Amino acid sequence: MKRFLSFFTLFVLAFSFIPAHARAAGCYADPVLEYSGSGMIKSAVYIRSEACVSGTLVLKTISAGANVPVVAYTDGWYEVVYGGKRGWIGQQFLNNNAQPTGMKWNTYPEYRSSPQSEGLAPPAPVTPVLEEAYTGDIATRDLIKLVCLSTADANDPCRAVYYLGADGARHAFPNSRVFFTWYANFDAVHAVTAERLGQYPLGVNITYRPGVRMVKFTTDPKVYAIADGGVLRWVASEELAQTLYDQNWNTKIDDIPDAFYTNYTFGADVASSTDFDPTAEADGAPTFD
Repeated sequence: MKRFLSFFTLFVLAFSFIPAHARAAGCYADPVLEYSGSGMIKSAVYIRSEACVSGTLVLKTISAGANVPVVAYTDGWYEVVYGGKRGWIGQQFLNNNAQPTGMKWNTYPEYRSSPQSEGLAPPAPVTPVLEEAYTGDIATRDLIKLVCLSTADANDPCRAVYYLGADGARHAFPNSRVFFTWYANFDAVHAVTAERLGQYPLGVNITYRPGVRMVKFTTDPKVYAIADGGVLRWVASEELAQTLYDQNWNTKIDDIPDAFYTNYTFGADVASSTDFDPTAEADGAPTFD
């Protein structure tokens, strides 16, 4: 039986900078519209030097939940400002609340040579606004978080989401990857005041939903399937992983930081396809508790 290939890395190649609008085909076909306002990042995304994937530099990674000023739009790309960088992200990664100002450049090169593009006319500063607190009833299995200022970044403690368990405690999702194995979006999350959040003691962390993804620890070469109750079961081979999780099995593995090792327990190895059924595991755990 082949040893399981459990560590893989996707490398992003950095290109030497040549203005992308001068050499990348299939991009920069539309006019550029100036925008004013902000939007929220749906999921982690690269901010790029130009409004195209081909031949552009990755300037920074924006984390899910970040609130960013939006300054322009073209060809399915928004130009945003984040962490001292100004660059472009695909429109599918942004919940946009900004609006066009009416300013328009007929071509992308025309925009890139304008003072607005060069940052000589930076976007107006965003005035922090406190998120409206939810005042309705909260019940077991609801999702809650602390109210945020509109300027809070993705690492602000107010971004942490909690599940209210049957034990009366709030259980934190360690990261968005864990969250999205249980929920499709953040629509059901209630933002509450610090006083109301403090009424619920902090419980154990939420673990991955059973059957949805496989995981490994950063210092452990083994890859595990997840059973009910956060029980990890070593998948013994690549062939078995493909049988359980289809030919794209290697895209369904997440690294878990060693700090979260104690969130999980270990069960029997998965030695054959009859030992573990991902669909049955997921269906059997619609909620954390």
